[in-house]
Amino acid sequence: MSSKNTWQYTLKLAHYFQAQISLMHVYEDASSSLSKDSEFFDNRLIDSLDSFDEERYQEEQNRLTSFANKHTPHINQSVPMDYIVTIGNIAEAILKEEQENKYDLIVLGTKVGHQLTDRIFGSTSLKVLKRATTPVFLVPPMAQYARINKIVYITNFELSDLSSVAQLMEWVSAFKAEFHLLHVSQRASLTQQAMEKMEKLKLRLETEYEAESLAFKVLEGKLLENVETYLDFVDADMMALTNHKQGFFTQLIDPDLQNQLAAKTIVPLLTFKQTATSS
Repeated sequence: MSSKNTWQYTLKLAHYFQAQISLMHVYEDASSSLSKDSEFFDNRLIDSLDSFDEERYQEEQNRLTSFANKHTPHINQSVPMDYIVTIGNIAEAILKEEQENKYDLIVLGTKVGHQLTDRIFGSTSLKVLKRATTPVFLVPPMAQYARINKIVYITNFELSDLSSVAQLMEWVSAFKAEFHLLHVSQRASLTQQAMEKMEKLKLRLETEYEAESLAFKVLEGKLLENVETYLDFVDADMMALTNHKQGFFTQLIDPDLQNQLAAKTIVPLLTFKQTATSS
């Protein structure tokens, strides 16, 4: 189910942004874990293993194209796409592909795992989030695409937020969505300062973009609880943030604070990577 939902988001994003899709499938093959230089490798098995690899590869390729054909609505069949099938570790394969091809966006489905980290992201997603330089769009298991009407961006008033907001305004324009900028002040003594910063950000953005699509909010208290409450309150369709060295993302993956975020969250998350020039 999660793969189908993630694919529907991918198709819609490609449609709205007139983009090409590279649909990637990574699988693990028993022979791929064996090294031909290993003392345990029997040269008599080379032919049979290579033959098996070729057959398995073709099988996985057929599965991928079949999945796309089956779950792509007629209206989206004109979206240009290519297919990538490879063997190995999923996260490493994604990151290698990203480095070689410089994609505009990585779309990943998350899954519910045994550990709390996996319940929120999934180990593969977490590795990609930490190391990818491309924006990453995470689709939770229960998220079902309807339409992106409301986007919430978590801001900490960093310089790199302006770059992220500029990119998000393209989403706002494409989907004709409302755009909410949210900051959570975790210390009462800093709330007034945060409100002043938000007002300056408000004035700046309203001069550059349509004010009707923008909303600004400062909340006080625990970060993750307030974010979750606000997402529910505005009925958000997705949230976004910049992966700063400090801030929301760091706390989100901190094991000591993860239990503050309910596992029932179904809002997709778009993350931007903080650039060196933005620190």
